[in-house]
Amino acid sequence: MGARGRGGFMGRLLGSVAAALPAHAACPVLVVRRRADGTARAERDYSGRIVVGVDASGAANPALASAADTAQRRKLPLVVVAVAGPDFDADSRAGDDPDAVRSVLAQCRDSVAASHPDVQATTVLEEGAPAEVLAGISATAETVVVGARGSGGFTAMRLGSTAHALLGHAQGPVLVVR
Repeated sequence: MGARGRGGFMGRLLGSVAAALPAHAACPVLVVRRRADGTARAERDYSGRIVVGVDASGAANPALASAADTAQRRKLPLVVVAVAGPDFDADSRAGDDPDAVRSVLAQCRDSVAASHPDVQATTVLEEGAPAEVLAGISATAETVVVGARGSGGFTAMRLGSTAHALLGHAQGPVLVVR
């Protein structure tokens, strides 16, 4: 779906349907935003790559399998990104421990290698706020894939804070996997 917001509140930045559908859909939703004018760039160039953001759930994250499927179907490499920062995963013992985060990334890479042997998967550990890091990456990535861990009645809670914020600030396509 397109993201046709006209500015102002989050729903208007994103568009009301594009803000609500990923939170309620029973299937993955791809929200396609227009690329920025080129002024905002990620520190690394992710051109020609599918990028998936993972948390401490690692290989169990449905977004990882969906991203690997997408990379295989499109014959593109996959980059598995974890962000160590204050929001990495408050419910996990991994927290901000870089060794624990690297272990999660290695498990993800091994899972992709086992399930999608034709997909070239690499891992990246970034620092910062997850939504901000992934929004920056979206400036050059072919698609950014994230999970929707939220639960509850409010859209942001049903979607998860990282996915919700990313949809509002992404500069390219975002696939949200529930």
